[in-house]
Amino acid sequence: LLEGDPVVSSNLGAADLNLAKGWTLVANPLVTIVDKETLNVIYEDESKSWDDAIIEGWIAPHIIGWFEDTHYPSDQLVPFNGYWFHTSRDLTVEVRPHLASDGAARLADNTWSLNIEATPTDGISGGDFIQIGLREDANNEFVYGEDEFDHPNPGIDSYVDLYFNKTDWIGLEDHRGIMVESPYFSSDVRSSLDEVQAWDIEGDLHGVLGNIKLSWTMDDIEGDLHILVAGESINMKEVSFVEVSSLDNITVVAGDLN
Repeated sequence: LLEGDPVVSSNLGAADLNLAKGWTLVANPLVTIVDKETLNVIYEDESKSWDDAIIEGWIAPHIIGWFEDTHYPSDQLVPFNGYWFHTSRDLTVEVRPHLASDGAARLADNTWSLNIEATPTDGISGGDFIQIGLREDANNEFVYGEDEFDHPNPGIDSYVDLYFNKTDWIGLEDHRGIMVESPYFSSDVRSSLDEVQAWDIEGDLHGVLGNIKLSWTMDDIEGDLHILVAGESINMKEVSFVEVSSLDNITVVAGDLN
């Protein structure tokens, strides 16, 4: 039995999500699918669109959901599902009903992206993902939103936790004064102007039995792209996954491997 006050047209303010600084787990307050690009973000009585709030550094661009057995970045809020939001301050997100669209609008930022998923082969443990990006005007150092903090671990007994370890970033601030308070990141965007970029990938296995399948999807890229696993080089443009027994000594290299 569920009891409560429904959100109706005369009381749309009841659908507002009050998010505390850092990670907040909330549900879609409506019974319709909501595209994240339609969300408005309010901070100190100033309202901005979703994209403008990302540019301002108020909120991280990815909303993290859970589907079947893994976290994933979601472009929509589905009724009765929960989602993780990360914000750089306390703020409010307005959720409003809207007409269905063919697809959510996206920022045309010319970012090349690579998504890597870690799936345990035991069939019972939860998976995880990380994202890598290249953009001409990106900064190799910390920029909130461009680089995203690792999402909280799932509430299950066995799972993979995949991340970038940025211990050397602790205490640094980006150009808007947003400070790095945790060394673990799920997204790292670098400058495409550098000839070579390399990302060291780390992870923890909590109660996982058996191997881990690392699979990837990515945008087209002109240069070389390899993943190094314990010193072995694999061309990521020729295959789409590799199976590993641990998450030690894994590096992705964009550019000339030599």
